[in-house]
Amino acid sequence: YFNDTWEYDGTVWTRVEDIGPAPRDSFGFSYNGKVILLFGGTDAGNAFRDTWQWDGSNWTQRQDIGPAARAPAGSAYDGLRKRFVIFGGSPAGSGATLGDTWEAFERP
Repeated sequence: YFNDTWEYDGTVWTRVEDIGPAPRDSFGFSYNGKVILLFGGTDAGNAFRDTWQWDGSNWTQRQDIGPAARAPAGSAYDGLRKRFVIFGGSPAGSGATLGDTWEAFERP
């Protein structure tokens, strides 16, 4: 697992020097046209329940109280209601499947 961030400008990939979320995969990821929101994910057996925001320059951990740890989770941005939405996922190592829906309000 790596925790580096890369940006693609349509031609070239460039590594961004910033400290962000712990290394993980299977996270929810959505974009509202201004920022990217990353939620949850898993590493080698642990599921995360943290939320991170990427503004194009820096990662910031959001202090949202949200869903239990899970991976993978479906994630999208609802532009009409200006909310990030997360659906489902699975708690690490449980074999269970979740069917809940969570929303995070867009921050100005």
